[in-house]
Amino acid sequence: PTHPSSTGASARVRHMAAGLLAAGHEVHFLHLQQALRADDTAMRQWWNGRLHVFRSLSPASFVGRGRRKLIRVMGKTFHRNLPVDSYFDPEADRFFRALLDADGFDVVIVSYVFYSKLLESVPSSIRTLIDTHDVFSDRFRLYREHGQANEFFSTGLAEEGWPLDRADGVLAIQGWDADHFRSLTTKPVSVVGHLAPISIPARPEPASEHAGAILFVGGPM
Repeated sequence: PTHPSSTGASARVRHMAAGLLAAGHEVHFLHLQQALRADDTAMRQWWNGRLHVFRSLSPASFVGRGRRKLIRVMGKTFHRNLPVDSYFDPEADRFFRALLDADGFDVVIVSYVFYSKLLESVPSSIRTLIDTHDVFSDRFRLYREHGQANEFFSTGLAEEGWPLDRADGVLAIQGWDADHFRSLTTKPVSVVGHLAPISIPARPEPASEHAGAILFVGGPM
């Protein structure tokens, strides 16, 4: 969730959205929320009608969520890389496509490479970006070398590379990350570092009629 921000990743989305709002853009957030019970009151107040929450309760979604969780648990337990699309949810993709059809977005920004499969549903008329947040190639080795629990996503070098081609551009937090991603994709990679908070109204006013509409997509690890 962007509000309250419990991780650096959620704070990054919030600060980036605040900056784009301050620049006059219309900014929406699609939260791929896996928790069955969660209080999103603070988010709804801040986003001012531009928050979209996906939370499926269908039997198929429960089965798919269980299968994905099992894959993640095995990867973390045995310190193995996961397929980059391990988090993909077909029902979330249908929700995402319906949202694209209903609203005229100019740009879609997906947080994390493991949600990038959603970009395959985006029309070519919409510019797409992946905000990588971090490097995930063989990340389990880093945790194992430091005797830490493997609590973060890890995938293979090639598995991290080709999904970047799903986007028109890639965002990296620091120069070393950008160099890594440039070695994996021919798509342009830009560095957008850690962003400072920007003071804007608690309930941002609607953007001007001619401002670009931007959709952020993010979810839990």
